[in-house]
Amino acid sequence: GGRRLERGQAVHPAAPGLVNGLVAASPSSGDACAAWVHRTAMQAVAALENEPSLGEATVAGSLGLLDLAGAQADRRAAALRMYNVINGHHLDMRRAAAAAEGEDSDGVSAEAEERGGGGGDGDGGGAEAWGSEERLRGYAAAATQIGTRDWVRAGIDWSVRQADAFYREGEGCRLTKREAVRESYRRSGGPPTDEVRAMLLRLAREGGGREAGEPIKLLDVGSCGTLFDERYEGVRATALDLCPQEGNRAVLQCDFLQLRVSPAGSEPEVEPHDRFPAGALRSLAEGSFDAVVLSLVLSYLPLPHQRGEMVLKARQLLPSPDPPEVHLAAAAAAAAAVTA
Repeated sequence: GGRRLERGQAVHPAAPGLVNGLVAASPSSGDACAAWVHRTAMQAVAALENEPSLGEATVAGSLGLLDLAGAQADRRAAALRMYNVINGHHLDMRRAAAAAEGEDSDGVSAEAEERGGGGGDGDGGGAEAWGSEERLRGYAAAATQIGTRDWVRAGIDWSVRQADAFYREGEGCRLTKREAVRESYRRSGGPPTDEVRAMLLRLAREGGGREAGEPIKLLDVGSCGTLFDERYEGVRATALDLCPQEGNRAVLQCDFLQLRVSPAGSEPEVEPHDRFPAGALRSLAEGSFDAVVLSLVLSYLPLPHQRGEMVLKARQLLPSPDPPEVHLAAAAAAAAAVTA
């Protein structure tokens, strides 16, 4: 799995000195030295890939390859601590939920202790597992750190691209057209006329698309930090989390499973909160968002029925389009009016 120097690829003038310094620091000699140098150098390369800013200090002589390898080891240890905090919290939640439902939670408890989650005394641990302030603070801090990882950013970028494609690049309109064409086959055994097809696409664009300056209203569920930030000009995000990042003025505190869905057109209900400056979100209006991003939060819920409830609630907050037969009838009537 090593990286090879391609033929003709330039070697940085500082490289020989860095390698020699690493060889001199080796605790062994011979083949063992070569293996240790290779392993340590690969860790140093990984550190530079994760933190390119370390390269300047390395070239300047402030850092050696052993220092970089140490930085990479620290990064891996921090990642493991974050994993243990998050995974342990989720395992405790599953254990508490299983106890509350009268199920056997021994397997979950043992795994939690093995992972470092700990917690609980066998009585379900509801308050401790679900609402401990100290645990929630640690969880929020770890989740916020994970939100800076490249793979998380890639997921956020993908979500925005999908929303743009659906509302601005015609994917939603084409979906409406496909469903109406399928309805035509179901009803009459054949496709609609070319005129009706064209009208389907036109009406769908008029009813469901977004202009360049019209933001896509996005709800980010389970966002300790602010992920859909000013980098995404075409998105107007509302972020919520059970325990938001400390001091974040953009993320609302909210238990999404307890959130009330109010009638369409009503204003969101937000109450002041002592710890979270954005406030505590109590209700949102039905159909008030164009997209809902759940990301990893579904996998964090301890029980299957909770995941189902969360998806159902998310769907209630999205618009409800007319059924395919309505689109088909409207397109047929509009096409007939044009040709009349």
